[in-house]
Amino acid sequence: MIDRDLVKAFVEYLRGQGFPDLRIDIWPDDENRNSPEIDAVAGDLSIECTSVDTIPNQRRDSERFFKVFGNIAQELPFRVTFRMNITVEYGAVKKGQPWATIHEGIKDWIIREARNLPEGHHVINGVPNVPFRLDVRKMNRRRPGIIVARFAPEDDSLPIRIRNLFDGKIEKLSKYKKIGKTTVLLLDGWDFVLMNEWIMLNGIEDAYPNGLPQGLDQIWYADTSTPTDVEFTNLTTEFRDQAGGGRTKPCY
Repeated sequence: MIDRDLVKAFVEYLRGQGFPDLRIDIWPDDENRNSPEIDAVAGDLSIECTSVDTIPNQRRDSERFFKVFGNIAQELPFRVTFRMNITVEYGAVKKGQPWATIHEGIKDWIIREARNLPEGHHVINGVPNVPFRLDVRKMNRRRPGIIVARFAPEDDSLPIRIRNLFDGKIEKLSKYKKIGKTTVLLLDGWDFVLMNEWIMLNGIEDAYPNGLPQGLDQIWYADTSTPTDVEFTNLTTEFRDQAGGGRTKPCY
């Protein structure tokens, strides 16, 4: 979701939560081209929007994955009457591979083999032009469709990456904190497969074990998996303020 659209949706949400007069007053990025700026000022709020990849290089790797697996179900010459989940290792699709050829290889395998494959779990090796194995589960009594996915990798770098990203965002927000604004970091939860508000909250608490850093008043999580119906969660109310012996109080 585009940052500016998400900020607009956030302000609209707050208007329905008891702040009917709240509106976006300025877009500082438009006003100041000489130094890094936050995304918006709305009433007493200064808002910076950002997102955190669940794992390193996630968006790059996702683009590669969909180069191979995207639209396969729509390209089949028959109507699928069964459910088939195809899962591969997270890093199976690599730079330098002939992605279009792999795409055609997987599609040809589905056309040749899928309808006659017995129900249940199968590990498929040696598919022509496909340099990795397919973990396949076929279910005849589930809603029909071809579902493609990747196994989630083990990774413990989220708190470090959160801190590195947030510190830069907080630096931009801090000048608005000094003039009395409530500083808000709005997180775009675009990754509905590997991320949710509780995973994010745990990562933030590990990144800042002593409580919210100075300069930041609120953290909000926006589930944007359905762009027409974004869900907002105030993580500030859940954040563990170990230094203060309790949870911080939200302003909104």
